[in-house]
Amino acid sequence: MFVMDRKNKKVLNLSFFMVMIVVGLTILSACGTTPKSTSSGTITPVSFAQDVAPIFNQRCIQCHSGDQASAQLDLSSYSGVIAGSSRGAVVTAGDAGNSRLIEMVSSGLMPKSGALLTADQIATLENWVNSGAKDN
Repeated sequence: MFVMDRKNKKVLNLSFFMVMIVVGLTILSACGTTPKSTSSGTITPVSFAQDVAPIFNQRCIQCHSGDQASAQLDLSSYSGVIAGSSRGAVVTAGDAGNSRLIEMVSSGLMPKSGALLTADQIATLENWVNSGAKDN
């Protein structure tokens, strides 16, 4: 029969506490992931019409649409996004790391007014660019 003395009880309590910390951190780390990426790190294709355009419509086209679009960047259509801005291309298909659009939203420089894009919104844009920035 096992007799629990004070020393063994402290070790048991400490072990339980450490396990709970590990479980809690694992749960918290999973909260920041996007459903568009897989656990293996592969890119999941993202639909421009269903995933990307709604982000632009909600957060970007107030300044980036029409004849007076800021930096002449029109994010109200796929062709406008691909045409880029007065400074050149904003999307490098297949390479989010070299896409000005991703750089601007990831750094917090855009949008200039209102709340910044969420981590999930940025991840969606990155996945779209990395999967070829297709008109789908």
